[in-house]
Amino acid sequence: MKFALALDIQEKDKLIRIIEETHPFVDLFKVGPIALFSFGLEVFKYISRVRKDVFLDMKFFDIPSVVSRTISSLGELGVKILTVHASGGRDILKSAVLSARELDIEVAAVTKLTSDDADLESVLELSEIAENCGATWVVCQPQFSKDIKAKTKLKVISPGIRISENTDEHKNTLTPYEAKLVGIDMIVIGRPIVLSDNPYEQAKKVREMIDLT
Repeated sequence: MKFALALDIQEKDKLIRIIEETHPFVDLFKVGPIALFSFGLEVFKYISRVRKDVFLDMKFFDIPSVVSRTISSLGELGVKILTVHASGGRDILKSAVLSARELDIEVAAVTKLTSDDADLESVLELSEIAENCGATWVVCQPQFSKDIKAKTKLKVISPGIRISENTDEHKNTLTPYEAKLVGIDMIVIGRPIVLSDNPYEQAKKVREMIDLT
């Protein structure tokens, strides 16, 4: 199971420090609107210094040509995975997959946000559409992982993973160890690490939980 750290950070010194402290335990760094709009393309430079891949989480949702051209402009930024809203429909997903493949980037289809109430039927429907359009991953709440993996060949990304019982606004959460047991392929953790007094120790704890057999 892979571990992505969400860099939802607005202070430059803190961003650089957390990347440097946590990279031994992290597989990818997730870059979303907060980091991208705070630092621009510099954020990719900081990540490349520690030789880690980027999970670009912009949840693309626009007309197919705009999505395609946006993805094609990513160039050599180290992006390994990017997100597209599955609810945008087949044309958007297909366009995203075609453009991403040219850059050796995998597409993750976002079903429902972890802050929303979601039902299994709608999540499965969006997941099956995403798979048919060539997506590699699906982003969903942790409790849907087993059903998605039973119905599709998609790999599952679950945000809302928590080290303790604090769930913030996420409707459903699991610990890293629990996520591994239900077959989740990548966990995304942000605030429990970036807002902690010791990001190094918290990231290390996550890695240890993942590595439990």
